[in-house]
Amino acid sequence: MAYTLYFIIVVASIYFIRERIKIKIRKNKYYETLEQRRLHLQKESKIRQEQYDLEQEIEKLKNDKLQIKILAKDKELVNSSLQVAKKNKIFNGINNNLKEINTDSFDENTKFKLTKPNKNIIKEVNTDKSWKDLEKHIKNIHFDFLKRPKEKYPPITTKKGSRDLFINEHIYKRDCGD
Repeated sequence: MAYTLYFIIVVASIYFIRERIKIKIRKNKYYETLEQRRLHLQKESKIRQEQYDLEQEIEKLKNDKLQIKILAKDKELVNSSLQVAKKNKIFNGINNNLKEINTDSFDENTKFKLTKPNKNIIKEVNTDKSWKDLEKHIKNIHFDFLKRPKEKYPPITTKKGSRDLFINEHIYKRDCGD
């Protein structure tokens, strides 16, 4: 009977140890699964963060590209306005030369033919709104640019403010023709 009791104790001990090992293995697998899930979530979070950063960088590059396009268009508009102003200056010079011609010795037909271009030039120069368009553009795009120097230095004139704007736009005297 003692052998049977020892045998039962040994079998029960083996069974108990076996069950204990199974429980430890299950716990270890559970903790490994949790650790793997945590690592997976960390990697996923890192990937999302990197994706977000890349999207932000792409957005910044797009904005920079658009800003460059705006600056190019801005400069193009200023240059075209300056070209129109230069054209008007030339027209005014031609108009002054036409006014200097003594038309008293000409007949009426010749006088008419001579004054007609003069009137057309005056009409063209007067209807041209290039400076007003340029000023409107400056106010729309650089609305505070001309205000800042006037606030800081009240005696500044509009002409000096315009010169500062041209310098800001990298347009020099040779480009704008006085």
